[in-house]
Amino acid sequence: ELPPGLPPLRGIEHRIDLIPGAPLPNKAPYRVNPEETKEIQRQVKHLIDHGHVRASLSPC
Repeated sequence: ELPPGLPPLRGIEHRIDLIPGAPLPNKAPYRVNPEETKEIQRQVKHLIDHGHVRASLSPC
């Protein structure tokens, strides 16, 4: 059985420090066909709707 939501916030938040002014590598890591993309989007939406994941705070 899955827990009811996200774990509690702790005193440490991990992050990756970016180099000021450097371009962000904002591109897909690999190709996915349109049907796989739809399925991934469906699964991610389900996980967000049920509170198992949350949107990224990354500037990427």
